[in-house]
Amino acid sequence: MRSAKGCFAWLTSPLALKRWSRLSGVELEIPPEIESNKSYFAENFLGEKSNNANSSALSEDYVFHHAGEFDAAARIRDSIKVDGLWNDLAISHLALVSDEILSHFAMTACEVAQHVVIDDETGTAKDGLLFNQENVPAETLFYAALQSKTEAALNQLSIPNPIQLGGDATTGLGFCSTSIAPQHE
Repeated sequence: MRSAKGCFAWLTSPLALKRWSRLSGVELEIPPEIESNKSYFAENFLGEKSNNANSSALSEDYVFHHAGEFDAAARIRDSIKVDGLWNDLAISHLALVSDEILSHFAMTACEVAQHVVIDDETGTAKDGLLFNQENVPAETLFYAALQSKTEAALNQLSIPNPIQLGGDATTGLGFCSTSIAPQHE
């Protein structure tokens, strides 16, 4: 998400972290509920002190009051080996918001670009062929569980890096770096 301080923030929620924790085997202390106007984040990087000395963070058009430091950010960063940007910024830019807020942003904060199909013969828009394309924000972090009957089969798995997901490869969209993280015991 865009952030007024720190340029951007990676948002996550208790539900997303519980799912990731279950699949990865990394145990985390996750607050059971978060009020929709509060967030756990690194106050020094994303927060701004207001007149009453309480810190708040601004993501998109929402103000989140500081509920506390997001202590699990370091453990999450250390468990996910992605690249230098993630390693350098995860602790300072990872914020924990409520499930409802993350759901809202997932549905409303993607870039929506309108396109139209051009008729090759006339050089104008074809009737009825206007369409919308939603683009996931850059630096979004995805995870997926890979399962196999044997560990050897997983060790032999070869995933190209980078991979391209979705359409529009010719415009540079959808390229993702990949890494396989071992499950923690």
